[in-house]
Amino acid sequence: MRKFSNYFCNNRNSNDIINIRKLIVIFASFIIVIAFCCKFLVDFIITKYLGSISIMFLLFVSQLLCIINTCIYVNLYKAEKKQSMYMKRLIMTLIITLVINVIITYINKSIYAYAIGTLIFSIIWLLFSCLDFEKYKLSKQEIIYMLIILPAFLILGNSVPSYWGAII
Repeated sequence: MRKFSNYFCNNRNSNDIINIRKLIVIFASFIIVIAFCCKFLVDFIITKYLGSISIMFLLFVSQLLCIINTCIYVNLYKAEKKQSMYMKRLIMTLIITLVINVIITYINKSIYAYAIGTLIFSIIWLLFSCLDFEKYKLSKQEIIYMLIILPAFLILGNSVPSYWGAII
C-alpha cells in the first residue's frame, strides 16, 4: 500500500492513476473468490459455523470496497497532502455509520446488523473519497461492474455450492 503512496507522489499522470484504479477494481473482484474457499471449509470441515456464511459474504463485499478505497484514495490523500481532509471524512463516515448502525440494530437485533453496518460504512467511505478526488472517481463502467458483480456474489454465496460459486 505504501508503494502506491510513493508512486502517486512521484507520478501525477492521472491516466496512470486511473488505470491502476481499474486494475485494483478487477483484482479486488478476484479476491472475493477466497470467500468461496472459506465457504468450502465451513461446509465440509467446520460445519458448526454454517449459519455464518451469509454474514461472511457481506463482509467480503465490504472488504472489496475497502481494498479499492485503501489502495487508491487513502494513498491519494497522502500523496496530495490532504491528511486533514482524510481525517474529517473518516470521522464524518464513522458518525454517519454509527447512527445508521444504531437504527439498524434497533430494527434488527442480530449479527446481520453488524455486517450490514460494515457494508454501509465501506460504501459511504468510498463515496466520500470519490467526491474528494473528482478526477479519479469511479467510472460508470466500474460502478455498473460492481453493481452486477457484488449482488451476483452475494446471491451465489448463499445459493450454490462453494465450488460452483468459485468457478462462476
